[in-house]
Amino acid sequence: MDKLPELAGELVARSSMPPCLPEHRQIELYTRKKTLAVSAAEARLPEAARVAAACTACLLLQASFESDDPAQEGRTTWDIYRALPRASSGDRAVAEIFRILRIVRKVALHREGTVVAEGGLLRFFGAIDGTVLALNISPAGLALLESVVAYYLGAFSQPYSAAYVEAMVLRYYADIVGEIKRFSDEGRSLFQFRDPLRLNRHLRLECDTGRVRIIDDSCHFEISEASRDAARFPIDFFAVIRDVLHIIPVEALSNGTIAIADLPRWRARGTEGGTLPASFRMRFAHEIMPTDVPMT
Repeated sequence: MDKLPELAGELVARSSMPPCLPEHRQIELYTRKKTLAVSAAEARLPEAARVAAACTACLLLQASFESDDPAQEGRTTWDIYRALPRASSGDRAVAEIFRILRIVRKVALHREGTVVAEGGLLRFFGAIDGTVLALNISPAGLALLESVVAYYLGAFSQPYSAAYVEAMVLRYYADIVGEIKRFSDEGRSLFQFRDPLRLNRHLRLECDTGRVRIIDDSCHFEISEASRDAARFPIDFFAVIRDVLHIIPVEALSNGTIAIADLPRWRARGTEGGTLPASFRMRFAHEIMPTDVPMT
């Protein structure tokens, strides 16, 4: 079961791909003047594909929790939420993400639940098991929920540190909350968290050629004047420092500097000997200098 998070991440990441269903196309073997009778359009679930993807994300996230803690099996989703670890801001944000997704799943799949599209929002509502569940969220917010689950579950097989993943999840969560206009469940309102790094989740520029100098108790990265704006150049420095590979986001630097004491937070996971996973082979491009060219 240790492969569940990786498999779940792959499934969520691919959930937007269309399934291989039969194609239906018209063919006219001869002319027909009279058309077939067709009933009026039926009321359908708005944004059905996106709602289904969010339900899948919820199920996979729950499966991940149950894999980590078998005691979660058989509990209600609310009890699962309450029992989730909250050792860090990242843990708490993941718990809140599950809390939002469970409303989508319970309302969308329950016979008493309703989902309507109105005013640019998807409105989930249902009095289910004696509790009023309500969520008004934009389609973009629903897409972000699916995306953060894909990122979070996929991160277990990536070399990024827990601190890096936490910073990314917090940024996703802040953007998700901004897309929610109404929320109601067994608890109070959604929790808010400090996001000191404000990592750029849209783009990361990977640099493995950074120049690093250790002076006293700090590491200094040489960043050209043209690339010092972290908003325009959200760089991740892949740096081997004291024989250990680190992945340090530029947002964690102060004027290009980070304290030696803070380096363990950004130590790459599962990279003994500084070796990245094979999936990173094509992430960095370098010219290969021929070794058999005669000198002139």
